[in-house]
Amino acid sequence: MPTAIIEIDELRKIIHEEVRQVFREEFNPKLMELVLRSLPVISDEEQREIEELYGEPSHEVAESFVLEHK
Repeated sequence: MPTAIIEIDELRKIIHEEVRQVFREEFNPKLMELVLRSLPVISDEEQREIEELYGEPSHEVAESFVLEHK
């Protein structure tokens, strides 16, 4: 097998895109809904504490999912 030398940033970019592709191909909407619903909800106070420690989140969206509340 041929060997290639690539920069770390390029390798990260490749891995990131491949993982995203797997999620797109393998997770059906019902499974994704289950995963998203299992994420913990935090209070406004907890969010403020997080922002004080780490700064405000970037508003750059990689991908978003909409859940319908039933």
